[in-house]
Amino acid sequence: KEIIRLGGSRPIKLDVRIIAATNKDLAKMVEEGKFREDLYYRLNVVPIFILPLRERKSDIFPLIMHFLNKFNQKYGLNKKLATDTVDLLTEYSWPGNVRELENVVERLVVTVNEDIIKPHHLPSNIVGNSSFNERFPWRFANDVVSLKDAVAYVEKEMIFRALRKYKTTRRAAKALKINQSTVVRKAQKYNINIK
Repeated sequence: KEIIRLGGSRPIKLDVRIIAATNKDLAKMVEEGKFREDLYYRLNVVPIFILPLRERKSDIFPLIMHFLNKFNQKYGLNKKLATDTVDLLTEYSWPGNVRELENVVERLVVTVNEDIIKPHHLPSNIVGNSSFNERFPWRFANDVVSLKDAVAYVEKEMIFRALRKYKTTRRAAKALKINQSTVVRKAQKYNINIK
Protein backbone atom coordinates (compact mmCIF):
# COMPACT_ATOMS: atom_id res chain seq x y z
CA LYS A 1 0.00 0.00 0.00
CA GLU A 2 2.83 2.36 -0.79
CA ILE A 3 4.87 3.38 -3.83
CA ILE A 4 8.20 5.02 -4.56
CA ARG A 5 8.18 7.45 -7.47
CA LEU A 6 10.63 6.83 -10.30
CA GLY A 7 13.78 8.64 -9.29
CA GLY A 8 12.42 9.12 -5.77
CA SER A 9 13.79 7.76 -2.54
CA ARG A 10 10.98 7.83 -0.01
CA PRO A 11 7.82 5.72 0.03
CA ILE A 12 4.42 7.39 -0.42
CA LYS A 13 1.45 5.85 1.39
CA LEU A 14 -1.57 4.98 -0.75
CA ASP A 15 -5.19 4.19 0.06
CA VAL A 16 -6.57 2.68 -3.14
CA ARG A 17 -9.06 0.08 -4.27
CA ILE A 18 -8.69 -1.66 -7.62
CA ILE A 19 -11.91 -2.48 -9.46
CA ALA A 20 -11.46 -4.83 -12.40
CA ALA A 21 -14.17 -6.02 -14.77
CA THR A 22 -14.21 -8.78 -17.34
CA ASN A 23 -16.63 -10.88 -19.33
CA LYS A 24 -14.19 -13.82 -19.30
CA ASP A 25 -14.04 -16.81 -16.93
CA LEU A 26 -10.72 -15.94 -15.26
CA ALA A 27 -10.60 -19.11 -13.12
CA LYS A 28 -10.85 -21.22 -16.28
CA MET A 29 -8.24 -19.05 -17.99
CA VAL A 30 -5.86 -19.61 -15.04
CA GLU A 31 -6.35 -23.38 -15.42
CA GLU A 32 -5.58 -23.10 -19.16
CA GLY A 33 -2.48 -21.00 -18.46
CA LYS A 34 -3.95 -17.97 -20.25
CA PHE A 35 -4.08 -15.70 -17.16
CA ARG A 36 -1.50 -15.21 -14.41
CA GLU A 37 -2.49 -17.09 -11.27
CA ASP A 38 -0.90 -14.58 -8.89
CA LEU A 39 -2.74 -11.70 -10.56
CA TYR A 40 -6.01 -13.63 -10.42
CA TYR A 41 -5.71 -14.10 -6.65
CA ARG A 42 -4.75 -10.46 -6.14
CA LEU A 43 -7.87 -9.32 -8.01
CA ASN A 44 -10.30 -11.97 -6.78
CA VAL A 45 -11.05 -10.44 -3.36
CA VAL A 46 -14.74 -9.52 -3.54
CA PRO A 47 -16.17 -10.96 -6.76
CA ILE A 48 -19.45 -9.47 -7.97
CA PHE A 49 -21.26 -11.33 -10.72
CA ILE A 50 -23.59 -9.25 -12.88
CA LEU A 51 -26.05 -11.06 -15.11
CA PRO A 52 -26.13 -10.12 -18.80
CA LEU A 53 -28.77 -7.56 -19.70
CA ARG A 54 -30.94 -10.17 -21.45
CA GLU A 55 -31.36 -11.90 -18.06
CA ARG A 56 -32.39 -8.76 -16.19
CA LYS A 57 -35.10 -7.30 -18.40
CA SER A 58 -36.39 -5.07 -15.60
CA ASP A 59 -33.17 -3.00 -15.85
CA ILE A 60 -33.62 -2.25 -19.55
CA PHE A 61 -36.34 0.41 -19.33
CA PRO A 62 -34.60 2.51 -16.62
CA LEU A 63 -31.37 2.30 -18.62
CA ILE A 64 -33.14 3.37 -21.82
CA MET A 65 -34.61 6.40 -20.04
CA HIS A 66 -31.27 7.26 -18.43
CA PHE A 67 -29.46 7.20 -21.78
CA LEU A 68 -32.30 9.02 -23.56
CA ASN A 69 -32.14 11.86 -21.00
CA LYS A 70 -28.33 11.88 -21.14
CA PHE A 71 -28.18 12.22 -24.93
CA ASN A 72 -31.12 14.61 -25.17
CA GLN A 73 -29.21 16.86 -22.78
CA LYS A 74 -25.88 16.37 -24.55
CA TYR A 75 -27.27 17.28 -27.99
CA GLY A 76 -29.87 19.84 -26.85
CA LEU A 77 -32.79 17.73 -28.09
CA ASN A 78 -36.07 16.43 -26.70
CA LYS A 79 -36.56 13.05 -28.38
CA LYS A 80 -39.14 10.64 -27.02
CA LEU A 81 -39.71 6.92 -27.59
CA ALA A 82 -42.97 5.43 -28.82
CA THR A 83 -44.36 2.65 -26.61
CA ASP A 84 -43.77 0.08 -29.37
CA THR A 85 -40.15 1.19 -29.62
CA VAL A 86 -39.63 0.69 -25.89
CA ASP A 87 -41.26 -2.76 -26.15
CA LEU A 88 -38.89 -3.79 -28.94
CA LEU A 89 -35.84 -2.48 -27.09
CA THR A 90 -36.95 -4.34 -23.95
CA GLU A 91 -37.44 -7.61 -25.81
CA TYR A 92 -34.09 -7.48 -27.65
CA SER A 93 -31.38 -9.83 -26.29
CA TRP A 94 -28.58 -7.17 -26.11
CA PRO A 95 -25.53 -9.35 -26.82
CA GLY A 96 -23.38 -6.24 -26.33
CA ASN A 97 -25.04 -5.56 -22.96
CA VAL A 98 -25.28 -2.01 -21.53
CA ARG A 99 -22.66 -0.58 -23.90
CA GLU A 100 -24.68 -1.72 -26.93
CA LEU A 101 -27.88 -0.28 -25.44
CA GLU A 102 -26.19 3.06 -24.79
CA ASN A 103 -24.80 3.19 -28.34
CA VAL A 104 -28.18 2.38 -29.89
CA VAL A 105 -29.97 5.08 -27.88
CA GLU A 106 -27.33 7.67 -28.81
CA ARG A 107 -27.56 6.68 -32.49
CA LEU A 108 -31.35 7.06 -32.42
CA VAL A 109 -31.22 10.45 -30.71
CA VAL A 110 -28.65 11.74 -33.21
CA THR A 111 -29.99 10.26 -36.46
CA VAL A 112 -33.79 10.36 -36.13
CA ASN A 113 -35.18 13.65 -37.41
CA GLU A 114 -38.62 13.29 -35.85
CA ASP A 115 -39.39 14.03 -32.19
CA ILE A 116 -40.86 10.56 -31.57
CA ILE A 117 -38.58 7.58 -32.19
CA LYS A 118 -40.74 4.82 -33.71
CA PRO A 119 -40.07 1.11 -34.37
CA HIS A 120 -39.16 1.67 -38.03
CA HIS A 121 -36.26 3.88 -36.86
CA LEU A 122 -34.65 0.97 -35.01
CA PRO A 123 -31.73 -0.96 -36.51
CA SER A 124 -32.92 -4.01 -38.46
CA ASN A 125 -31.08 -6.44 -36.17
CA ILE A 126 -33.23 -5.26 -33.22
CA VAL A 127 -36.54 -5.32 -35.08
CA GLY A 128 -35.72 -8.61 -36.80
CA ASN A 129 -34.49 -10.50 -33.74
CA SER A 130 -37.06 -9.40 -31.19
CA SER A 131 -39.43 -11.97 -29.70
CA PHE A 132 -41.93 -9.07 -29.81
CA ASN A 133 -42.17 -9.65 -33.57
CA GLU A 134 -43.04 -13.28 -33.02
CA ARG A 135 -45.83 -12.30 -30.65
CA PHE A 136 -47.17 -9.43 -32.76
CA PRO A 137 -46.13 -9.90 -36.42
CA TRP A 138 -49.01 -7.76 -37.71
CA ARG A 139 -47.56 -4.65 -36.04
CA PHE A 140 -45.02 -4.13 -38.78
CA ALA A 141 -46.96 -5.49 -41.72
CA ASN A 142 -48.70 -3.23 -44.22
CA ASP A 143 -51.36 -5.86 -44.92
CA VAL A 144 -54.82 -5.83 -43.41
CA VAL A 145 -55.40 -8.66 -40.96
CA SER A 146 -58.75 -10.05 -39.88
CA LEU A 147 -60.43 -8.28 -36.99
CA LYS A 148 -60.45 -11.58 -35.08
CA ASP A 149 -56.65 -11.88 -35.44
CA ALA A 150 -56.09 -8.23 -34.50
CA VAL A 151 -58.25 -8.60 -31.36
CA ALA A 152 -56.33 -11.76 -30.41
CA TYR A 153 -53.00 -9.99 -30.89
CA VAL A 154 -54.08 -7.03 -28.74
CA GLU A 155 -55.47 -9.35 -26.06
CA LYS A 156 -52.18 -11.27 -26.03
CA GLU A 157 -50.17 -8.05 -25.77
CA MET A 158 -52.24 -6.65 -22.92
CA ILE A 159 -51.96 -9.88 -20.92
CA PHE A 160 -48.23 -10.02 -21.60
CA ARG A 161 -47.74 -6.39 -20.48
CA ALA A 162 -49.88 -6.81 -17.36
CA LEU A 163 -48.03 -9.95 -16.29
CA ARG A 164 -44.67 -8.34 -16.98
CA LYS A 165 -45.60 -5.27 -14.95
CA TYR A 166 -47.53 -6.82 -12.06
CA LYS A 167 -45.70 -10.20 -11.86
CA THR A 168 -48.70 -12.16 -10.49
CA THR A 169 -51.87 -13.31 -12.22
CA ARG A 170 -54.00 -11.88 -9.39
CA ARG A 171 -52.58 -8.36 -9.73
CA ALA A 172 -52.58 -8.56 -13.54
CA ALA A 173 -56.25 -9.61 -13.48
CA LYS A 174 -57.13 -6.67 -11.23
CA ALA A 175 -55.38 -4.21 -13.58
CA LEU A 176 -57.08 -5.74 -16.64
CA LYS A 177 -60.44 -5.86 -14.80
CA ILE A 178 -60.95 -9.55 -15.54
CA ASN A 179 -60.97 -12.76 -13.46
CA GLN A 180 -57.68 -14.30 -12.38
CA SER A 181 -58.74 -17.61 -13.95
CA THR A 182 -59.16 -15.78 -17.28
CA VAL A 183 -55.61 -14.43 -17.08
CA VAL A 184 -54.28 -17.92 -16.31
CA ARG A 185 -56.27 -19.50 -19.16
CA LYS A 186 -55.31 -16.82 -21.72
CA ALA A 187 -51.64 -16.84 -20.65
CA GLN A 188 -51.60 -20.60 -21.27
CA LYS A 189 -53.44 -20.16 -24.59
CA TYR A 190 -50.91 -17.58 -25.83
CA ASN A 191 -47.95 -19.39 -24.26
CA ILE A 192 -47.05 -16.34 -22.14
CA ASN A 193 -44.50 -17.12 -19.47
CA ILE A 194 -43.12 -14.21 -17.46
CA LYS A 195 -40.13 -15.04 -15.29
